[in-house]
Amino acid sequence: MAITLTEVEQAITNILLTGQSYSRPGLTVTHANIDTLYKMRDKLKAEAIADGDYGRMKASDFSESGGGSDDDFND
Repeated sequence: MAITLTEVEQAITNILLTGQSYSRPGLTVTHANIDTLYKMRDKLKAEAIADGDYGRMKASDFSESGGGSDDDFND
């Protein structure tokens, strides 16, 4: 399963909110490298733009079932 742009952006947000790493007695936790996440984000955005999927909204994005069509906007 491939990681999604949303997951990468969430990981970046988590690091910005909680820090790159933290320590407690006997334990040190280090999150993913934020520079690597930025590079992954940029690559995923570039791929989405090249595929024509970035920033475009489809009718199915608005339908409750998620399976709508462009006809959903017609009277």
